[in-house]
Amino acid sequence: MAANRAFLHLHGVSRAASLDALDAVMQELGYGRDIAYVLGHLGPRDMMDFEVMVRKQPLYLISDGLEEWVAVIPAHVEGKVAAPDPADLARLLSGLLECPALLLRVVDEKFGFQVYQLGSRLGGAMEEGALGALTPYLPSGVPLERIQEAVTLEKLPNGLSRLVGFATLLKLDGRAEYSLADWESSKVIPWTRFYASSYFALRKK
Repeated sequence: MAANRAFLHLHGVSRAASLDALDAVMQELGYGRDIAYVLGHLGPRDMMDFEVMVRKQPLYLISDGLEEWVAVIPAHVEGKVAAPDPADLARLLSGLLECPALLLRVVDEKFGFQVYQLGSRLGGAMEEGALGALTPYLPSGVPLERIQEAVTLEKLPNGLSRLVGFATLLKLDGRAEYSLADWESSKVIPWTRFYASSYFALRKK
């Protein structure tokens, strides 16, 4: 899998609404729904032709509400598949669903995040006001200063470690440690609570 990672979290919406919105947004961006179904206990690797699919077409794993957030994981291999930029998805989904969207990314081993609300970008990592935009969604007992430390902590070995620390503090998947970062090999993710949805590029008229 590619070293670059993206994880999108939508606040206060259902999986059904998220799936419908994802279909609509992908249609707007020039993609049609191919398949969608509930995953089994073994997760996406139990899908037929998974290794081929993630190198051929956009594929997303969509959770039901983990805590108060629905997760949308781009599972295709970045750089191998023509797919929408996760930032465009986050912006458009936040507008269509009228909900906050939090995009976590690791690009070239560097961690960053972006916050969207009602289709507008409120800010990103290290930008003034970006962390403040997260204040309404902080778990009880977690001060904003701890979130700031998770973004900037130099002792963590790489961007993915910072992402895990940041997502864990926000309780994005409700676990003691954020489990989605290594979704390819994780044995603790409740996969039966996830849908897999793939898309194909529509022909231009």
